[in-house]
Amino acid sequence: MENWKIQKIQSIKDEVKELHPLLKQIFTNNKDVSRFEYTHGPTEMGADFIIARIDQTLGIESFTGIIAKTGNISQDITDIKRQIEECSVERYFDGGKKKIYLNEIWILTNGTISNGAERKIHEEFRNRNVHFIQGEKLCDWTERYARHYWSEISEELSKFLSETLQESANQPNGSTINISGVD
Repeated sequence: MENWKIQKIQSIKDEVKELHPLLKQIFTNNKDVSRFEYTHGPTEMGADFIIARIDQTLGIESFTGIIAKTGNISQDITDIKRQIEECSVERYFDGGKKKIYLNEIWILTNGTISNGAERKIHEEFRNRNVHFIQGEKLCDWTERYARHYWSEISEELSKFLSETLQESANQPNGSTINISGVD
């Protein structure tokens, strides 16, 4: 991964205004995520996002709670421990239509997670399925599912340009395409 892209991801400072919108775009474009809900706020019960995925082997749906943080995570994991504990609470999904429990938890940061913090979390929550996603993996996801982020254009403009390019490639030589939406 190019160094400037890693630095751009690591430079995200505001969890709610910068990191969460990027994660929404990533989860929207990731075909392995069947659907997700943004749960950040006073009633989040530990997880900022809940994603639903189909286990290809078993053919069943599993639910993952995402605890999103900005910056590096080191020895003080008090807040993360509280959030992991809250993730064990039954919750509603699909706009309140379905009661679920989280099958796993991802602790995601745009920075790094120290080995000590990982060890402490794994030791304390060894009976929970906890995974760690750090800045470089987030960078890979951004490259794969939200490439427009690098050029700082909106997702809508990125989709429009991609569709226009695809339509142009499908046109016979010498044909023109209508990009204004007016015939």
